[in-house]
Amino acid sequence: MDLFSRRYIAAMQACLTQLDYDPGIIDRREGVFTREMINRLPLPSASTADALPHQRDVEAACGTPGADIKSKMVCIELPFDLRID
Repeated sequence: MDLFSRRYIAAMQACLTQLDYDPGIIDRREGVFTREMINRLPLPSASTADALPHQRDVEAACGTPGADIKSKMVCIELPFDLRID
């Protein structure tokens, strides 16, 4: 497993912990607990790339977030340039 994959798994484990799921110890390894918690996430199933709206279209597709969602929203400043191709 390459370093990127291990970092990705650690990030997923940290996110699961923040969402009150229990992926087990954040050890950068995809074990039984991590896989089980990922499978339990209520994610939309996307059969095509167009199944999910672009960020600019989320409000039109999903509506304005309520106060409970707004209180959980955060903005982060990354210490590097992010490029999504």
